[in-house]
Parts: sequence; structure tokens; C-alpha cells
Amino acid sequence: MNLLNRTLRSLMPRPALPANRATFPRFDPRRPIRKFEGDKPVYNVFDFDAESLGERKELSEQDCLPFRGNGRVTWINVGGLHEASVRSICTHYKVHHLVVEDILNVGQRAKIEELGEDLYILLPMLIYKQETAMIYVEQVSILMGRDYVISFQEKEGLDAFNAVRERLRNGQQKLRSSGPEYLTYTLVDAIVDNYFEAIEQLFDRGERLEDQMLEQRKKNPLAAITLLRREVMTLVRAIIPVNEVMNELVSSENPLLNHRNERYWRDVRDHARQASDYGDSLRDSIRNLRELHSSEINTRMNEVMKVFTMVATLFAPATVIGGIYGMNFEKIPLSKDPYGFWIMVGIMIAIPMLMLYWFRRKGWI
Repeated sequence: MNLLNRTLRSLMPRPALPANRATFPRFDPRRPIRKFEGDKPVYNVFDFDAESLGERKELSEQDCLPFRGNGRVTWINVGGLHEASVRSICTHYKVHHLVVEDILNVGQRAKIEELGEDLYILLPMLIYKQETAMIYVEQVSILMGRDYVISFQEKEGLDAFNAVRERLRNGQQKLRSSGPEYLTYTLVDAIVDNYFEAIEQLFDRGERLEDQMLEQRKKNPLAAITLLRREVMTLVRAIIPVNEVMNELVSSENPLLNHRNERYWRDVRDHARQASDYGDSLRDSIRNLRELHSSEINTRMNEVMKVFTMVATLFAPATVIGGIYGMNFEKIPLSKDPYGFWIMVGIMIAIPMLMLYWFRRKGWI
């Protein structure tokens, strides 16, 4: 029994979590919303119209104030949530105080708010980090006004907006001439498209793990399955509320949203739904991996029990014979015969051999 218990424990190892896991923010709806106080923010400004583009980097919040109402479209990207700086720029742009609180408090679900003349969109941005095999979740707040777009990120340098910046620099006519709504759509589309990169990485990781399990190159896959499941749940919990936001954007009657651009928002909504469907497929894949692991454990346990049963069955005749000849009777067949011992030993060997032959004929071994 002790041997069986040790075998069971060896087949079901406990997963070990990486030491650096707690250093990365996790998206968990059970986690209380908290106010994030980051480093000194970095301000990057794109001020443009159809004919020209001005780009300035690493400004202060005071340097961003004169851009309001200059007759051009201004995109201010704030990298880092420092409360005093955020409140300063939001006060200048007359942002509602409830929106300011949403910007400063991270860990929230995706949502959209229409307060006054502003349209506020909060989305999670997902970045898959190869070195840690984890999904980094960052809250991005996008504030759209009549002639400006302000995006707030938790940290500087880790975003999905590089492609948007390059399109502005390269003079992409549609983006430069379509106003703040199309710029907002482009930013939201970049965030949603980045979900697919994380999804692809998780799909590849799951396929590699499945191949290792099928080829029996992964002896204890439970830890890897558990960690992969956590990343998948992080992704799914972040993406599901995005569908609600996209539905509200498509059906919104906000005057800042032009009905001519509705097809673009529908396209983003379709991408968000597709990402959500892929997330469900990932969850099914994890469930299949766990079932495969359980099936493998059951198969191995059946093999162990089969061996134990085979050994016990083969030794049963010898045990019975030995027990009979161990009785205290005066007259036992062959007990006085000089070859009786060897005859009994031969019988004890012959019976298991015949049993083995019969088991093989039956295909049991």
C-alpha cells in the first residue's frame, strides 16, 4: 500500500510557480481597484492636419496645454500615471472628475463613458512577454474631444501604438485628414489587433505542450498546464468586456461619432468578437490538455495496477501450495518422497508459466 501511495504521488506532481510572477500586474476582476502612482510621466505629442505634422517628445504637462483649440488635431500620449500631472492636464482640457478617477485607478474592466463633450474609452492592452511566457496587462484610457485625443498608459514604452505613429509620420492621408474620431478608431483597432498576437503565442505554447505530452517528452506537465491556463484566463477576462464596449460604440449617438465611420467601429467590434471566440477556443484547448493529462495518469495507473495484479496472480498458486504443505498433518502426499520438494517446486514454476502463456494468448500482456 505504501508503494502504491508513493506511485500515486509521483504521478500527480504539484505545480511550481515562477519566482518572478508577482512582479507583473495581473488582470483579475476579484482584485480591488487601486490608484496607480507611477513614475514621472512622459508626454509625446502629435499635432497634425492634412498638410503637415508636428511631433514633440518628452514634454511636461505644461507644454501640452497650448495645443488645445489650435485648429489642428492633437494626439497626446501620456506614458505614466502621476496623479498631479494627470489632474493638471485633465483640468486644462475640462475632463470630468469621474473620468479622472477612472484614469488614475487601474485594474478596471473595459468600459465607455460619455460625459459632457468628451468620449472616454477604457481598454486593457495585452502584451505577451517571451522572456517570462506571461501576458502583461496594461490599462489604457483614451479621451476624445472635438479636436484632440489623449491616451493615458500606466507605463512608457510598452504599447501597441508604434504602427499608428509610423502611419502619421509617413503621411497616411486617411489618418491625417479624418479628425480625432478616426485617430481614436485607429488606436482602439491597434489595441484589439494586439490581442491576436497574444492569442497566437498562447496557441503555439499549447500546441508545443500537447506535442511534448503525446511524445512523452514532458514527464510532469501539470505545472505547465496550470500556468498556461492562468495566462489564458487572464486573456479571456480582459477581452470579454471589450465586446460590450464595441457594441456601445457602434450604437452610440454621441455627436463626436460620425455615422460615416460606423463601418470602422463595426470592423473593430468584429475583431473583438473574433478574439473572444479564440479565447473560448483556448479555454477548450486547456481543458483538452487537462483531460489528456488525466487520461495519461489513468493509463499509467492502470499499467501499474495491471503489473501488481499480474504478480499477485502468478504467485497465488505457489502461495496456495506452500500453505497446504505448511499444515501440520502426518500424511501429506509426497512429503516422504526424496524428490517431493523438487516436484512441488516444479509445479509452482510450471503453473505460473502456463498462466503467462494463457495470458499472452488472450492478449492481456
